[in-house]
Amino acid sequence: MECQPGRELLSQGPGCRVERCSCGTLHVTLGAVTLRMEPEVLQAMMPALNHAVTQLPPGEPRFARAQKPPLPS
Repeated sequence: MECQPGRELLSQGPGCRVERCSCGTLHVTLGAVTLRMEPEVLQAMMPALNHAVTQLPPGEPRFARAQKPPLPS
């Protein structure tokens, strides 16, 4: 199938965005980098990513920066 302009936004968070192209390809944007992959590839890599997050020490500075800061009251 040929790609058409426009993508469907599937999810968005701090520094991350996941969109689906009309051809079915997923566009995973992390900061300034966009990875294009089939949905099966994203599903296959999720267990490894989830496991990596559990291996980070609590309060890991690099991990803490990825979180949204609290809104001022």
